[in-house]
Amino acid sequence: MRSRGVVLTLCATSATGFVTCTRSTSLTEIFTNWCICQPCNLCSYKLFQGCDVLLTNAVSTSDGSDIPTRQPLLASSDWFLTADEITNARGGVPRTSLATSTSGNFMHIFADTSSTFAAIHHDLLTAHTAYFTSWTLGDIPYLPHIDPAITFKSTWGKAITTNGLSAHGLVWSNLPELDRVTDMHAWMNSLTPSHGARVQLMTDDRVTSITGSLHQKSLVLSIGNQVWAYAGGMDQAFDRWDTKYHNESALRNAAHIRTNNNGWIDVHSRVQGPAAVDILHNFLDRWNDPNPPGSALGPPFVTPPMPLQASWNVPQTFFSSAALLSSLAINTSAGPHDLQLPWVRVVCTARRDVDPRGPHQGHPEREKLHLH
Repeated sequence: MRSRGVVLTLCATSATGFVTCTRSTSLTEIFTNWCICQPCNLCSYKLFQGCDVLLTNAVSTSDGSDIPTRQPLLASSDWFLTADEITNARGGVPRTSLATSTSGNFMHIFADTSSTFAAIHHDLLTAHTAYFTSWTLGDIPYLPHIDPAITFKSTWGKAITTNGLSAHGLVWSNLPELDRVTDMHAWMNSLTPSHGARVQLMTDDRVTSITGSLHQKSLVLSIGNQVWAYAGGMDQAFDRWDTKYHNESALRNAAHIRTNNNGWIDVHSRVQGPAAVDILHNFLDRWNDPNPPGSALGPPFVTPPMPLQASWNVPQTFFSSAALLSSLAINTSAGPHDLQLPWVRVVCTARRDVDPRGPHQGHPEREKLHLH
């Protein structure tokens, strides 16, 4: 046993360049990571040599301090796809309803999801129209730190039935979260709008493969001739609400927000300017598709709170882009930001299992810069 202990401590630490390999002393850590030497991806352990650097796995053993800094590319032309590149990525079919890119936008990036939900709640209660897309949906508290009773249903219900908000939405027919999606689908379509408003929420199953999903998360709002939009990685759903301090576990549990995760930090934005019109056009392209979604899934897959109507998944209104735009005043100098819609970039570089109507936000290209 003594000789074995000597062997295990042999070369417990090894350094090559800027990489230092250290042998873990905790069995729990070893079995959790399934490696003896840290960092696991750059180090290996041999019985008579101890820890050593795996040079074959290392792109570089530098920590970056010896590499001269370079000015990053800042011009929009260095990042944005051209119209020809977008057309080629779409199999030669131009997308005429979206601008290649836009200038004169103002884009606010939310630091946390609590501020995202608070802003959406505030804007919904004053808006006249709403068009939204989502991967999933739930009756989540918008302001759990103030009043957990202020939820998606209470806010949208008041906006639609009292304030006269016209609301139209597309949510993916999400099998993993079918109970919640079906509940929201039935609830919203059963509302009685006031002041001549219209409401319809469709569950969208128009994906190109069984592994595809519709992952766009957007909300376009208007008041009079003013229009603005929300877009990014945040669904209005459970698990998402959190603060930038990420220390609200007790509140999330008390407000029944948590189901699988202790908070969800993701990026969402509020856009004013020409890009908001592009986000609206993206919604209209999906809504006005001549091939409507299939029927919403009911029994035996899920037990809806009320009988589902076939008409709920057939567009009751065809939206004319020209008519909508004629009533809007587009501020082309809202701010200094140039924008190219992120999902355009994703579609042009994504794998075949990503559907053009809603690319998955987790694709690596989604993280590239589209704001200047």
